[in-house]
Amino acid sequence: MHAKLSDNKQYLAYMSAKVDGPWDIFLLDKNDKKTYQVTNDALGQLMPRFGDKEGKTIYSEIMGEKFPVSKIAKVDLEKKDSIVFDTEQPDRAVEMYDISKDKIIGAFVSEEENTARRTAANEADEPLGQIVYSIYEMNLDGSDMNLVTEIKAVSIDSMAYGPNGKSVIVGGGNINEDEGSGIYQLSLTDKTLTTILTDQMLTKSKNPILSEIGQRKLAVLSKNERFIYFSGILKNAEDVTFDGIISKIQCIYKYDLDSKEIIKVYEYKKPAFITDMTVTY
Repeated sequence: MHAKLSDNKQYLAYMSAKVDGPWDIFLLDKNDKKTYQVTNDALGQLMPRFGDKEGKTIYSEIMGEKFPVSKIAKVDLEKKDSIVFDTEQPDRAVEMYDISKDKIIGAFVSEEENTARRTAANEADEPLGQIVYSIYEMNLDGSDMNLVTEIKAVSIDSMAYGPNGKSVIVGGGNINEDEGSGIYQLSLTDKTLTTILTDQMLTKSKNPILSEIGQRKLAVLSKNERFIYFSGILKNAEDVTFDGIISKIQCIYKYDLDSKEIIKVYEYKKPAFITDMTVTY
């Protein structure tokens, strides 16, 4: 479901689950082709991210018995120990995060408010309403946690630092006043959120090759900061069933920030849907 390649390209950290077991973090060493289990959590761990170039530190999203809401955990592979951040705030849950060379950025929600909106949507048989996402940035050890901005959205599905660490690409649903999926750039210097591409923009464009941005709004910025690579759904794409999960076929596209052109850059050889996309600069 989620994976990340280390900066030196030797290791791949990824989620996997044994039969009837929870999701845990595993590590593939590309040199010896061996796989190592990093976590063994009864409630599972998600979204691995590397904290250093050599792949000696892995971060993950954890929901443990002592911390009933999702938190960010740091695992030291050499010392074989881990710590959990932000434990003094029992209602603040992380929904999505990313790692740069020296910082962590995360989208957090109130677990109480999140539960309330889900309950209300289920009882009314209506789509989820918006919730306030608080965007915090902190040091790699979890210290100095500072509020960057707040964003109203139904979901924030992806966050990816740009190559210089001064901005973050955000993918989400119904952000602020926009309907449907959207990709945005959050400046960490002036705290502004700039719209890059939305479903509404696709609908209004001439001869669109996409019907919409993918169900998971995954997006990253190229090293030269000219292109946004993102998952998208081809125009007139049909529903496909993946082991009981119904989804539309997805491909990877790039959006030229200068020309505003969208180009398909990768299509899997079989029908596929994309669950994660990260960049190694």
